[in-house]
Amino acid sequence: RLGAALFLCGEYPEAEEHFNRSLELLNLEIDKDWEDIVGVNKCLAETLLALNREEEATTRLERIKTIEETIAA
Repeated sequence: RLGAALFLCGEYPEAEEHFNRSLELLNLEIDKDWEDIVGVNKCLAETLLALNREEEATTRLERIKTIEETIAA
């Protein structure tokens, strides 16, 4: 949630750090919460767009789409 607050305050580099850390922690869990992982990735993609890193954001969004399709199957 801190990443989201930092994003809303325009503190994009700091928000990116927190979203990345959140993903690290989520990926350490044995029983992964894919909905949370997708949500954090979407926030991170939005942050990357705000940082004018469109290519990275697009790559991340494509990965998210694949995860969502797998969850839905």
